[in-house]
Amino acid sequence: MSVQVFIGFYALISIMMIMFDIVFLQWESLRDWQLKRLKVYMSHELREEIARNLDFPTPEHRNLLCRRLKRLSGMESFDLTMEQLYIDSPSASEHYLSGIDTVFEELVPYFSRKDVLRRAYFAAIIKRWYRCRPAAPSIIDTLYEDIRVDALFTRQNAFEAVVQIGRPSEIVYAVSVLDEASIAHSTRLISETLLMYPNDSDELADALLKAFSKFSLTMKICIVNYLRLSDSSRTGREGAPEDRFRFIKQIMDDEDADMDLRLACARYFMHNPWNPALATLIKFARMDNEAEWEYSAVAALVLASYPCTKTTQALKRCVKSPIYYVRFNAAQSLYRLGLSLETDLADIVHGGDRYARDMLLYRWEIERRRQDRLSASTQEAMQKDPATDDSARSNLSPSGASA
Repeated sequence: MSVQVFIGFYALISIMMIMFDIVFLQWESLRDWQLKRLKVYMSHELREEIARNLDFPTPEHRNLLCRRLKRLSGMESFDLTMEQLYIDSPSASEHYLSGIDTVFEELVPYFSRKDVLRRAYFAAIIKRWYRCRPAAPSIIDTLYEDIRVDALFTRQNAFEAVVQIGRPSEIVYAVSVLDEASIAHSTRLISETLLMYPNDSDELADALLKAFSKFSLTMKICIVNYLRLSDSSRTGREGAPEDRFRFIKQIMDDEDADMDLRLACARYFMHNPWNPALATLIKFARMDNEAEWEYSAVAALVLASYPCTKTTQALKRCVKSPIYYVRFNAAQSLYRLGLSLETDLADIVHGGDRYARDMLLYRWEIERRRQDRLSASTQEAMQKDPATDDSARSNLSPSGASA
């Protein structure tokens, strides 16, 4: 075969590939345009139909809705339509949604046989717009099956739906399904999803702790992290029940428990201070040897939530630790406690431990620069907004006159 023939053949193949790419892109653009047009048409049609059935959805309307929701474009149109209706009239939308509960239940057998993408979208629709409480067993069961699939987005959407519509016992079972799955699910996603629970968080926490021993180590740590975030958000409410504190402290005191689990419990008491936990935290702070320094590093950070003489003494010891991370966290906690380098920490600043002294000076310098940046950004913002500056001066002038 001559070189010219080979080059010609190669050029022909290249031209055919370019033509294929152009045709494919045009086809995709046309398909996208058709889908958008169909979505707009269906949204308009659904909006008019829903508006006619807001007071009481008729069987004919439920059948129409059931047919529409079997398509991805129909689910997207329904989602967008309900979003707008909910903004316009929340009470009427809630009344309408309570009248179409059976539509979602009728769609369960259809979507249970579909691919993971459609099952994920159906789970998202259930999470947002299904209002029957308690949820129908058929819906909860199909969500459990979705949690068992390999696709991450399907598992996550199904788990979020269970947390949104399920009872505490059903959520605990969903967590156990994730725990037993062959493909690991992100523990951070699990903790953050549990925080979405719309009802009494204490009921969910009690249900999780009741089944705590059945979970794997990774899931136990995940649950403790959820409790830490959930209980620390009790702004303006009573603290967590004392029996929960005792349960977590018992795990933290158990020397046979895994280190990561005990440290997760220690972090819980950072955001949810409880005085009986102080003794164990100080004990952790003393464990700064090479084999157990993680205990000391975490405790040095947690002790900032326990301002007292014992805490100060323990942190002064930690700042002299041979482990860098222990010294770093201890210096940060000493700063958070509001101690002074010139008075409270003079024995370290003027002492013979150069590493401890340098760490304290380093921490205080970092915080000073941070405050300088904050002040500079505040002044810059006031200069860019003269109205705010004038308002601030006008608010200050009466007090200055009275002084």
